[in-house]
Amino acid sequence: MRNKRLLAISAIAISASVFMTACSFGGDGKTDKTETVEVTDTPTPEVTQAPTETPVPTIAPNVQSTTYTSADKSIAINLPDATWANKTDETDMLSFESPEQGNILILHGQGEDTMAATVVPSTQDMAVSLEQADGDKVNGTDFEIQEYSANDVNGIGVYSYTTKMLNTDKSNGNLYVVHKVFANDTEYYTIDAGVKTEDALASVKAAVESFQILGDSTLKEAAPQQAPIENTAQTDANTSDAAAQPAADANTGDAAANISGIQKLDDKTVRVVLTEVSAPALQTMDIQIAPLHYYGDESQYDYDNNQFGFTKGDLSAIREKTTAPLGAGPYVFKSYENKTVYLEANESYYKGAPATKELQFKETAEADKLPGVVQGTVDISDPSISKEVMAQICSENSNGEASGDVLTTALYDNNGYGYIGINSQNVKVGDDPSSEQSKDLRKAIATVISVYRDMVIDSYYGDAASVINYPISNTSWAAPQKSDADYEVAFSKDVEGNPIYTDEMTDDEKYAAALDAALGFFEAAGYTVTDGKLTAAPAGAKLSYEVMIGGSGKGDHPSFGILTAASEALKSIGFDLTINDLADGTIMWDALNSETAEMWCAAWQATLDPDMFQIYHSEGGSANYYAIYSDELDELVMEGRTNTDQAYRKAVYKEALDFIVDYAVEIPVYQRQNASVFSTQRVNVDSIPQDLTTFYSYLNEIEKIQMN
Repeated sequence: MRNKRLLAISAIAISASVFMTACSFGGDGKTDKTETVEVTDTPTPEVTQAPTETPVPTIAPNVQSTTYTSADKSIAINLPDATWANKTDETDMLSFESPEQGNILILHGQGEDTMAATVVPSTQDMAVSLEQADGDKVNGTDFEIQEYSANDVNGIGVYSYTTKMLNTDKSNGNLYVVHKVFANDTEYYTIDAGVKTEDALASVKAAVESFQILGDSTLKEAAPQQAPIENTAQTDANTSDAAAQPAADANTGDAAANISGIQKLDDKTVRVVLTEVSAPALQTMDIQIAPLHYYGDESQYDYDNNQFGFTKGDLSAIREKTTAPLGAGPYVFKSYENKTVYLEANESYYKGAPATKELQFKETAEADKLPGVVQGTVDISDPSISKEVMAQICSENSNGEASGDVLTTALYDNNGYGYIGINSQNVKVGDDPSSEQSKDLRKAIATVISVYRDMVIDSYYGDAASVINYPISNTSWAAPQKSDADYEVAFSKDVEGNPIYTDEMTDDEKYAAALDAALGFFEAAGYTVTDGKLTAAPAGAKLSYEVMIGGSGKGDHPSFGILTAASEALKSIGFDLTINDLADGTIMWDALNSETAEMWCAAWQATLDPDMFQIYHSEGGSANYYAIYSDELDELVMEGRTNTDQAYRKAVYKEALDFIVDYAVEIPVYQRQNASVFSTQRVNVDSIPQDLTTFYSYLNEIEKIQMN
């Protein structure tokens, strides 16, 4: 029977985005009903940082850029996401707009007359004056200037600042405007980006910083073109292979007629040949199928002559379809209104028409997720799990359990883990972060922090999380297990390699033992220890370091209690661990990206493959917040990612994990669980997929879920 009732789902934003791209497309919508999907944009208790996309070997032998390049090829910029559409592309003006996030305007001017009439924000006072002149705004009432900087690059002025709007009535609804100016005596570029929401600020800032000057400009030195990705050839390929073309013949951009590493074998088969073996390639090269008749111009399609439905370099037609996706999943995208995505059943879905004809994914505050299921405003929700939330779930059911007459709950491990990080370049002795003394300094701090993990994580999460001892999610096949012969508790040995703890110790005895072991590490690091207290630090080190928490600023973070206890313990021996519990998490991420952070709390969102390149390799990119630059670790990471034998890779990654723990830049803290909560009364729980796991959620069989 066709169930005509509407199913409302509250979910975290990332889940919704995956669902929309992978499942919400398809069909021509034969019914007169509209599906609604509810998306929840709610932070979890920890700050979760998803790793950037893992680099893979290049498709042989050419690489194409996805950066938006102006029509005249003079400038380029990386847009935050697919919601941003190009509005203007003229010689001296380029603009973009995102309905929910804001807008970006890039202006260019040159010539003596132009520059004579141009005022640049060469000082913060001048920036204030320019803001006041724009819309008659009053400093101190309507706006404030943040993060102002002025730099000279060989005679080119580079000015950056952010305007925080205190009166949005005078800013067209923008909460912030991010400014970047490049100027000399004869030319300027300005980038002004309006930001509508707090959540969009960080990504818009990143877009502004990605601005590149590609053409002939006197300012190019200050905003240069990024270096092209180096191409390599597959030397052992058969001469008939698609990848056999040597690297010397590789071209990019307009000079590349095609990509020889991608080969059409028939109408339904494509072969992709990489330049080298890459275990994570299947994960990182996940490709969504885009129907040519919808996203391209069939009249321009000519495969043999490298014409693929659109003019090379011009993706405007595709961008126009970002709010009207097409695919072949169980549901059809209908609209997005008032923070709600509306979906409708695809009656032609290959697995059969979905049981529920309408869905809603709606942005929902964390505090409303669980009450929403109880009160009937939401049918399915994914609340962040803690000991308190689990108690609330159990209290709603008459049996006092997680699943009962009111709520049905599925628990499964989160594909990620919480940690406390240390930047090795900022927490070291002398000038060498890899020295034994530098490691001993970090081990001293880590030893005291780690001893409080069990107590605090149990208090915060209860059975919904467990302490981990290696910097890897327990969901990974590469994660060391307690049953392994060489498994060790992180930071459980003293400076001489002896165990710090015994099974017979009480908690208080463990805390005292950890502090005593820390004194040994501090002394080995070169600190002066007098009567059990630190009295002086060696050159390059300090008696005080800061740890940032990018949470709510209210102490509601799983690592807050750990750090509070560790800070008090360290203070008793003369060491100050300052906790900065930030209400604005972007401050922490800005510090990490600028490499000024000393210590911080966050969580990694793991990938399906345990590849470590982007986080730990010297050339991994911006996600290497620990600043490890080690040939030994680099070799282990590359050995792991260029081999396909899982048992061998696990052994290699264990060596890498041991190296990272010994380097003492990452304190693994917890592996938590996720939860999907269903209304027992409104959702047919027998239609929910059984045995949900980290990698298989109810969304994988959303077409089967029925309403009562």
